Amino acid sequence: MRPNNFIIPKIIKYIKRKKFKKKLILGDLSAVKDFGWAEEYVQIINKLVKKNINEDIIIATGNSYKLSNIVKLIFNQYNMNWKKNVIFSRTLFRPGENKIMKANISKLKKLKISPKINLPEFINFLCNNDYT
Repeated sequence: MRPNNFIIPKIIKYIKRKKFKKKLILGDLSAVKDFGWAEEYVQIINKLVKKNINEDIIIATGNSYKLSNIVKLIFNQYNMNWKKNVIFSRTLFRPGENKIMKANISKLKKLKISPKINLPEFINFLCNNDYT
């Protein structure tokens, strides 16, 4: 699992602690990112090695999500309103980072290999298990 300052574990840990006196502080939620399940990516790497693929291949889902939608998705898992629990801080904005990150997985698809776990499944799993 990613460190606590990464957005998905940060939100889930905030909710699971159930200490809502302090609001969750987040940065820029307008960014768009491609999120995937690391365990599945390792399986894909193993398949590529077994097929003896000797070229650069992007491993990603090919699906990008706006961070605000991810926040909503996680809070909805707990039947909570994210707007009542989240505040924004410009100190957490990342000015040098690309706001939109979309992955081209066409090479991966040509090899008939692609991630199967989508973001809602991934979020559901993390929220209902002790991975954070």
